[in-house]
Amino acid sequence: MAHGFIQPNRRTSETIEDTGRSYFRSLVRRSFFQRAHVDCIGEEHSYSLSETMHDLASLVSGEDCKCYMMGEPYSLPAEVRHLSGVFNRDASQGIFEVISCGEFLHTFIVLGGSEDLELKIPNDIGERFTRLRTLDLSNFGVTDLPESIGKLKHLRCLQLQGTEIKFLPESMWDLYNLQTLGLGNCYDLKKLPLGLKKLRKLRHIDLSMTPDRLHNVCSLECMPKGVGLPTDLQTMSRFVISERNSGIPTHRASIEELADLKSLHGKLLISNLHLVKHVREAAKAQLSSKQFLQNLELSWSNNDDKSEKILEYLKAPTEITELTLLGYPGMECSGWLGSAEYTKLVTVCLYDFQGCSVLPPLGMLPVLETLHLKGWDRLISMNCSEFVVLGRMNYTKLDSNL
Repeated sequence: MAHGFIQPNRRTSETIEDTGRSYFRSLVRRSFFQRAHVDCIGEEHSYSLSETMHDLASLVSGEDCKCYMMGEPYSLPAEVRHLSGVFNRDASQGIFEVISCGEFLHTFIVLGGSEDLELKIPNDIGERFTRLRTLDLSNFGVTDLPESIGKLKHLRCLQLQGTEIKFLPESMWDLYNLQTLGLGNCYDLKKLPLGLKKLRKLRHIDLSMTPDRLHNVCSLECMPKGVGLPTDLQTMSRFVISERNSGIPTHRASIEELADLKSLHGKLLISNLHLVKHVREAAKAQLSSKQFLQNLELSWSNNDDKSEKILEYLKAPTEITELTLLGYPGMECSGWLGSAEYTKLVTVCLYDFQGCSVLPPLGMLPVLETLHLKGWDRLISMNCSEFVVLGRMNYTKLDSNL
């Protein structure tokens, strides 16, 4: 997508991503790619090239695509357009120091990273790699980016997943062709640049976090005002609500900026819902209109006397397959939680419902398979008869944990 090889089908409503997935599935069927890893529930997470296909691809690509092992003599031709560099901690020079053909590169991916490996980004990266369309620095100990990153005018894809970056330079708003910004597992990231609203071609902002024993908290403090202006956004996995003072100009976005993001796909986590200032902001978010969302998580971190009304207005889209509510402080749950219109909802997780004493009518969900309950300290009533569907018990599919 970053190199313009995938074009949308003008005769259908397919997105570029849909077209790309169709191309990829076709290559899998033709055995160009083969499945490398399938998890316990049958989902495919990675693919690889067989040796035969790898040799064929290398032959066809010629001098366009190369892989460089750090520490070896650098003798790649100037015609290289797509380069993967494999990091070597024992190399005497940094990978950016040995590359002489940067001005012609369209793709640069650095492999072999880990958090304890520092990757020094040159201050003049914007002048040396002017034609870059894809830059991947994932999983290294990168703590910041130079201001010259904004000079990479052709950049479509920037991957910084798993780095230690805390702030992104404001010059990034000059990357007006940027389509994908990968910030998954950037646990130290505190803020996004205010100029993000100017990136009108942006389609994916990955802010997903995978909790582990070393990282349990996301440091992101807020979303920048105007984050809802790139209306072609397909992915924005996290929306952090922050405190805003009345009458004081702020650069922080409110939840109502979700209103125009009707094309969001995949997962969306909305955190700090106790900081929503007015109930009408939740209503304006039009969450129920996000028909392409599959996984929704709503999270509170404190008590809030508006929580019941806010949850009512944050009605989940009926197409979702998984719903998680965390830290809900209300006394009663909204009626939509047990609505039969959720015909695809198979997993429900309700955690830390400190105020609720009655379980919502989840037995009315027609395809519910897994129910997780935890932290219901005041639970006194759970109507088991609700889980009888069309005269048969649905417990065979139910995994309940209190």
